[in-house]
Amino acid sequence: MQIRVVAEIFKNNPVELSDTEAIHISIYSNKDNLNLTMVARHLYELIIYDYPSTDTFNLTDEQFILAGSRYNRSIERSQSDLYQ
Repeated sequence: MQIRVVAEIFKNNPVELSDTEAIHISIYSNKDNLNLTMVARHLYELIIYDYPSTDTFNLTDEQFILAGSRYNRSIERSQSDLYQ
């Protein structure tokens, strides 16, 4: 996980993080059980971004693919860009 993403999950502006906060997030992200929780939360948010009313327990193949693409490329690109 990127420090930026974890900061955003906790509703912090990544640009405004102190060095101590960034180090704390870095250490936190290296713990497997905590990292997996953050990854799951981030993937959930990516799915909800494109499909706000979807049942996240029953995703289609397209929803899985789009969430994976967004995980690597962020929400800044449009859906149509990700399918090219």
